[in-house]
Amino acid sequence: MPHARLDREVDKIDATLPPTALGLSLLEIYYARICNAPVLFPKPLLFQEYLAGAIPGYLLKGLFANATLYIPLNFGRRFLLAHLYADFSISRK
Repeated sequence: MPHARLDREVDKIDATLPPTALGLSLLEIYYARICNAPVLFPKPLLFQEYLAGAIPGYLLKGLFANATLYIPLNFGRRFLLAHLYADFSISRK
């Protein structure tokens, strides 16, 4: 399975994920705001696997990106987005 090996290699060099505490907060926001989240990912299992480092980085980035849509701008949404995607240039005018 060459694809599985490639995914693990990508995750090893991916340093753009937020600290664990911030990631847990974003996952809480995801479950509070996305109505079908429990159907897609059972909450206890997702949190357990997140803490164990068993979730691929690309999936976490997708979940975190969805969660950031529900953070008000005055709560540091731009800072959060800049931290989550530091390797991409985000420009707002």
